[in-house]
Amino acid sequence: MKELDSSADKGLEWLIAQQNDDGSFKTIERGQPAITAFCVMVFLAQGENPTDGKYRANVKRAIDYIADQQKPNGLLARIDPRSVPITRDLDEASKSDTATSKLESNPTAIVTTALYNHAISALALCEAYGQCDAEQTKKIGPVIEKAIAATLEMQKWIRARDIDVGGWSYLSTISPLDAELSVTGWQLMFLRSARNAGFEVPEHSIEAAVQYVERCFLKQIDRQVHSYEAVNPSTVTRAVAGAGILAMMKTIEHWTLSNDGKMISRKVVTKNFAKAMALLNQVGDVAESENHHPDLHLTGYRNIRIDLTTHTIGVLSEKDFIVAAKIDELIDQN
Repeated sequence: MKELDSSADKGLEWLIAQQNDDGSFKTIERGQPAITAFCVMVFLAQGENPTDGKYRANVKRAIDYIADQQKPNGLLARIDPRSVPITRDLDEASKSDTATSKLESNPTAIVTTALYNHAISALALCEAYGQCDAEQTKKIGPVIEKAIAATLEMQKWIRARDIDVGGWSYLSTISPLDAELSVTGWQLMFLRSARNAGFEVPEHSIEAAVQYVERCFLKQIDRQVHSYEAVNPSTVTRAVAGAGILAMMKTIEHWTLSNDGKMISRKVVTKNFAKAMALLNQVGDVAESENHHPDLHLTGYRNIRIDLTTHTIGVLSEKDFIVAAKIDELIDQN
């Protein structure tokens, strides 16, 4: 453990050496502010925040930098087609009085990174929101609200295919897809984090995004994994398979993913033995109705652990997340 902590501390020291005076962390310009947002989340994960810790001033400056990159249309991106309202039409965006000149020189690179920058940066702001001081909270609250509005606006765009409804794609028509998993995963995690931070996010918007992610899960092939786009087995990669699991995990936040990524688990402490047995029986009823059975553990007379995996294939499948969500409903009722 000491060795792990030492490595983490050295990593933070190295990151601090890469921070610029404006609060950003070094990267190519079109990678901002997402790269800075990733760095902020690293510090948060290590217990550093903008009000407490050795690097609190650095974290605070980085958060301010992220917020300062927001465009009038709500997008969080250092370089983007700053058209108001947001549009996927590059020709229309370039005519805007506020459009960046760099859009004309390298439109593909810019618009394909804009939504990644937006969702990742907004996610970091939401994760930091509850740890900021009053002044910074007052600053980033409206930024998060505008970011939510932008994300929801883009989710409502008309899709050529019904299977793409609820998802997001690149901020351009360069991609023929109206939705794909890599962008959608980040947007979904942002919206869930925003709601956890106390911001208003319509339930139907999250449900629509989850349903899109579920449609990217391929049941008909042996591997049963998520793909880059809905119902297309030719777009399976390790990266999007992981993105699919991560996006679904964000919908069942009380569950933890095993180190090998093959199982999700939830722990519950009940008031007494009778309550524990009653909950286990209810979980059993859900398992029977779904024909999908978790491993159930009871220790210390009231400590329950529920493990879910798809035994037939030895990894996680869509069924695990469906059952997990239903178990969450049971626990909330109890």
